[in-house]
Amino acid sequence: MLMPSLRLLAVLLVVVGGSLPGAAQKPASSPKGAQASVDSADAAVLDAAQRGDLTARTAALDAGGTAGAADANDGAALLRAAYGGHLGIVRALVEAGAPVDEPRGFLWLDEATGFYLSGPLHAAAMGGHEAAAQYLITEGGADVDALSWDPHQAALRGWTPLQWAVVAGQIGLVGVLLDAGASPDAAAPNTAPPLAMASQSGQVFVMAALNSAGADADAAQAYLPVALEPDATQSAALTANHPRNEAGSHYATFTLDVDAPVPFTVAVSAQDFDPLLLAVAPSQAVYTNDDWLGQRDTARVMVDQSEVGTWQFTVWSYASGETGTFDVGHRTLAPDVARALQARAVAAARAD
Repeated sequence: MLMPSLRLLAVLLVVVGGSLPGAAQKPASSPKGAQASVDSADAAVLDAAQRGDLTARTAALDAGGTAGAADANDGAALLRAAYGGHLGIVRALVEAGAPVDEPRGFLWLDEATGFYLSGPLHAAAMGGHEAAAQYLITEGGADVDALSWDPHQAALRGWTPLQWAVVAGQIGLVGVLLDAGASPDAAAPNTAPPLAMASQSGQVFVMAALNSAGADADAAQAYLPVALEPDATQSAALTANHPRNEAGSHYATFTLDVDAPVPFTVAVSAQDFDPLLLAVAPSQAVYTNDDWLGQRDTARVMVDQSEVGTWQFTVWSYASGETGTFDVGHRTLAPDVARALQARAVAAARAD
């Protein structure tokens, strides 16, 4: 039996990076006491913005706080106000000079899991705050297609406002953003475009809105898993639309629902690239193969005691950037056939 080569750790990292205003620069000549006073006032601005307390925000600014007040992660007051949908605070901060589009800054929502939020417009989109989003766009001049700051990568590689609106199921915000000129395909590098996100979560009205706005269906389809046909071979292709892994290789994903614990094999054969195959069982056990029996154009995973449930298979190219057609097929195996195939694999491995 081919034993699992590793365990797949399922971690949800919501990549939203941030275009947030940083803390305003304090005069270098400020006395220590004055610096402490301004820092305290900035903290009051942040607190007021988070609570939506316009009176407290005014008092904090009068006490020396700044419109661009931010915490240690450059998570600004405007971000907090937008996330809470506090339109009055959003308007007051923008009118006082708070930057709407900034290259960095974020707010931890759950630091233990790496869940964070960044960008005032992104925050309003996630929260479904249409009035705040509309104000940031029309009065604040927010970039509707802006990437957000990703603290994990320390780069502007986080989701766009439209991606956040789709993931959060905010159809109203999807309309606001599209009406403001957002591209229906605007997405962070190597992440699913909005149409694929909507399709994965079954948001038919969002899909309709994106399609009406001219979303690229082919680009979206490349990010969606394809169902494997039981005991059949089907043709597929790796294209430039498909996502890439960290090594730069394109990959395509397939799923298979297994309803009985019987042996099976899934094989990939390609002419234009060297394929690798990864299978993830319902238990998250992972099986991989490359160059089955020394054949560079073939990869095969064989399981002699399959788990019941949904399996996921990923086909990717060994070399970066390779694309091309391939065949992928599933076959249920009789126990004696499974043993014979396994024996061949073991013999080939020993010969190497």
